[in-house]
Amino acid sequence: MVNVHVICHTHLDPGWLNSVDGYFFGIQYNRKAQNGPQPPYRHTMPSVLTMYNNVMGALLENSERRFVFSEMSFIWRWWKRLDQDYKEIIRKLLRQGRIDISGGSWASNDEAVSHYSAMIDQCTLGFRFIKNELRSCSQPAVAWQLDLFGHGKEINSLFAQVEIKC
Repeated sequence: MVNVHVICHTHLDPGWLNSVDGYFFGIQYNRKAQNGPQPPYRHTMPSVLTMYNNVMGALLENSERRFVFSEMSFIWRWWKRLDQDYKEIIRKLLRQGRIDISGGSWASNDEAVSHYSAMIDQCTLGFRFIKNELRSCSQPAVAWQLDLFGHGKEINSLFAQVEIKC
């Protein structure tokens, strides 16, 4: 018997092949017009706004579903567009464990080029948003670095110091 675990989650790199707003609103950035480097492939995806709204619809439709969010920079953009009733629904899903937050950084660190102070800033900004808006019950307990470069020793040390288990 084989057990397969499917973890529905986000992994969105703010500013990688598109601007943060470009990803959030689904606007395709034209690097060729800017004389910039071309992405290795055509990166097409729905807007982050649409994706988050669809995830919420799916969670509310079926109480068996769970979802893991990571990059707080996109959550913040989405959060400030929501009314108080919808925010309370999200807080309830967090308390129930149907939504979880991994890492909690403003954006996932690029382990190939990050400096320790930038990692601290990313975590501080993300954790502050979680504490102020999503409430302390949603403070991440698990670190999750989805970048292709994996966990570097610096981010493991930082997560350990803030009592996140790697």
